Amino acid sequence: RRIVTFDVILNENPYSTSALGRIDDIRAAVKRVVKGTKWKDATIAVGGVTSTYADLQAISNADYKRTAVLMLIGIAIVLAVLLRS
Repeated sequence: RRIVTFDVILNENPYSTSALGRIDDIRAAVKRVVKGTKWKDATIAVGGVTSTYADLQAISNADYKRTAVLMLIGIAIVLAVLLRS
């Protein structure tokens, strides 16, 4: 089992939205590079501050959507109960 690391240093603020958007590009580039090589089945992971914030942003966006849907359903149920009586 081998572990290989590559350091990617961005020329911009690691907390900026453009830096957060580059994480998916970096993952895609690595997948393209290892395709067709002996590392094609390797586990690819991206770490660091920018990657962590990108993951947190994705989780927050998913939670926000889920919460909004649940709130709308709850409000609709309450309104249906109140307006029915």
